[in-house]
Amino acid sequence: MDEARARKERLIALRTAKELTTTAEHKENAEANGETKEQLEDEPTTAVDKDEDTDNEDANGAQEAEEDEEEDRLLPKLKFRNYIPKDEDLKNAKLAKPKLPTVEEQLESATSGVQETLAEAAEAPLNVATKKPNWDLKRDVAKRLEKLQRRTVRCIHELLRQRMEQEAQEEDGEDQDDAEAEANPS
Repeated sequence: MDEARARKERLIALRTAKELTTTAEHKENAEANGETKEQLEDEPTTAVDKDEDTDNEDANGAQEAEEDEEEDRLLPKLKFRNYIPKDEDLKNAKLAKPKLPTVEEQLESATSGVQETLAEAAEAPLNVATKKPNWDLKRDVAKRLEKLQRRTVRCIHELLRQRMEQEAQEEDGEDQDDAEAEANPS
């Protein structure tokens, strides 16, 4: 198939090259003889060209059919959704109205999945136990624990202050005892 197509293309290229060379030579000869351009275009240049013209007419018909097919492929197809054409050929291009789903069909499609899951759930054993049994208790107690945490931090700070004050007083008391002992060497 590809070989035949390649051969056709080569033959067409050879014919066009031959026509170009013969027409250029023929035009030069015609201009020398004084013929007009219209006479040149109407008549074939040689007897071989006359035979090729008949062959070309057959080939041209086939080529035109191929070109029409190519044009049909390249041109966009007309689609009439809302417009009703008057031409008979174009009426064939009118699209059929799309079938819209009814509410019942939509409900059936939506509930079919739900019914399947319900059937599967009914077959599965009932699992009531939660994955984290204490999550609700932790949630309820969280606010109370935050208050208690703040209070414990305050109490710890207060205890540390008291201890530091006692240590400071003891040091002051020792310093005073040392100062008195130095003042009264008895």
